[in-house]
Amino acid sequence: MGDKTFALITLALTSFFGLLVTIVTNRLTAGRGDREFKRELKREKLEATRTLYEDALFMLERLVISLGRGDKVGQDEFTRLMARLSLRSTAGIKRLYEQTVESAQDWAAQYRKSQPEQMGEILFYKSGVQKYAQEAESLYPKFQANLAKLETIMIEHISNIESEM
Repeated sequence: MGDKTFALITLALTSFFGLLVTIVTNRLTAGRGDREFKRELKREKLEATRTLYEDALFMLERLVISLGRGDKVGQDEFTRLMARLSLRSTAGIKRLYEQTVESAQDWAAQYRKSQPEQMGEILFYKSGVQKYAQEAESLYPKFQANLAKLETIMIEHISNIESEM
């Protein structure tokens, strides 16, 4: 075998291995890019879910503070929140959220009935409101229990998303 044949075989093998290294490097780099892209999508999902749950808990707090009274803007925000829960959350969390809102509204309705009415600067105290106060007092623990359970499963859902990362 001559020097020229040996040089051609060496050149062919070197070119083949160079091409093989290029292909393997491209595949590894593309795989890393795909993994980074998927990881970024999961991070975005986590942040969107966390923000959704913060908004949901904020709306519940606002409902309690306003004693169940809402305005058009608040109703629109609540409707949008329910739509977001339908799209981003689990069916169990959405169902429990609805139950928690309902228990908060039940409590607020009874609590409002037990309070004096204000007309301008004058407060009017009604008789027989003690039954509403007692009913409100008995409904509040149900709301608190639903809220605690809701917070727990929201945290578990966020933890599950984090563990997928």
